[in-house]
Amino acid sequence: MKSKLLILFVWLAKVCGWHEPKPQKYEIKLDIPDDIKTILHIIKTYIEDMDLSSAEGTSGEYKRHVVYSRLIKEYPAMRHSRIALAIEIVIARIKGEKWL
Repeated sequence: MKSKLLILFVWLAKVCGWHEPKPQKYEIKLDIPDDIKTILHIIKTYIEDMDLSSAEGTSGEYKRHVVYSRLIKEYPAMRHSRIALAIEIVIARIKGEKWL
């Protein structure tokens, strides 16, 4: 009985002008601040150096921490959250993610 009522309500709604919503695709484009843009290439070289040098066989978190601590020492005036965001942007670009 419930299924017949559901069918009736859906039919009545369509007669009154209701239509099923279609899923929308959203394009996400990240607006990167200028202070982060200045250190992106530096981070990329640090990460590449880590891959080629003594960090073989270590976790990604360790490599991320080493690069993060190195950047905090070199750019003490920059906010730590901005440095962390820049590292994540570079890692996402290396992995080839489409949102950047």
